[in-house]
Amino acid sequence: MRLFAKLALISLTAAMFSVSSYAKDNETENIYAFGYGTNLNDTTLYLSSIQVLPGATITKKENFLEHRNAYSNQLKSHLESIYPGREVCAIFFSKNKKSLEKKYMKLRNQLLKQKHTKLTELKTEDFQFKAVTVE
Repeated sequence: MRLFAKLALISLTAAMFSVSSYAKDNETENIYAFGYGTNLNDTTLYLSSIQVLPGATITKKENFLEHRNAYSNQLKSHLESIYPGREVCAIFFSKNKKSLEKKYMKLRNQLLKQKHTKLTELKTEDFQFKAVTVE
């Protein structure tokens, strides 16, 4: 009888963990991001503000931002429409805003230390990430 009670308790506990993890996976979390861009033929560097990515999701297995290339292409298109040249862009993202702010400040300070470059910070009013639609 004790064995049956132990097995029942173990299976009940396992069922509770699976239900709680299922509920957690389906919750929508804010994903924060900022973009970095540079023109390889110019000394100007671009850094966007930290924003919430609308409709963004992170893959569960790799913990990577889905459609991250579409978000970096949004920044690239914006920069190429305003500034001449061919831009190379990257996106930094995180679920935790504080850790992303630390990355942002670290990158910003590194860029400001470079003597032969000019840092241009894009304000939220100037550039805003848009939701990516999958076709």
